[in-house]
Amino acid sequence: MEFSTPISSEEMYRKFPPEAPADDVKPIEDMIKDARLRKGLSQKDLASLINLSTTQTSKIENGQARPSKQSLRLISFHLGLNYRDMLLACRYSDIRSRDSYFDADGNEIDVKAIVDSIYEADASLLLALAGISKIGSAKNIEALKLLIEAYRKEDAATRPVKNDDNGGENGSTPESSEKFPSYIVDSVREHIISLLGPLVNDDVIDDVPEENEAQERMLN
Repeated sequence: MEFSTPISSEEMYRKFPPEAPADDVKPIEDMIKDARLRKGLSQKDLASLINLSTTQTSKIENGQARPSKQSLRLISFHLGLNYRDMLLACRYSDIRSRDSYFDADGNEIDVKAIVDSIYEADASLLLALAGISKIGSAKNIEALKLLIEAYRKEDAATRPVKNDDNGGENGSTPESSEKFPSYIVDSVREHIISLLGPLVNDDVIDDVPEENEAQERMLN
């Protein structure tokens, strides 16, 4: 008995493409390419981020290959695309009823826990983050992430150690407290509040700082 040579999944995808998605769902290749361009990434950049070759990434964007679910998870993280929408566009059969979000390693993020944490700290912060994609330039996002991470390190560095090695109470702070300059974070925080507070709250500022006036004269 003769056996036919098995065909690759790539060839199978070309010969028997999945059923076309609904009219209101953008094709996966367009979805990925549009998001990649919005992020200012080349195909080579994206390929490196999702652990695929540039050739394979190109085939995905040209509709010649269907990305695996693991690749979709990484694409979801790096391009900010909805994972469930991508599953739908790829016509995977086991689409879950809820949206899922992933980190850079493809592990699912507990979004509810994050939202609950923000809501507990200050519910209005959720509203401040609404529509963040409109103002989420690379520099804005980087500045926001650095500020949050600085707060996190400041908290870890200044939190007292409750128990020593013998199980007794110890009021000392972690060794990292001496290495992390918490005073800089406090200075930046106060500067942001004093400088941006009036602007955000629409207060009129009559006096322009002298350094700004000097800079304007130099530019003119």
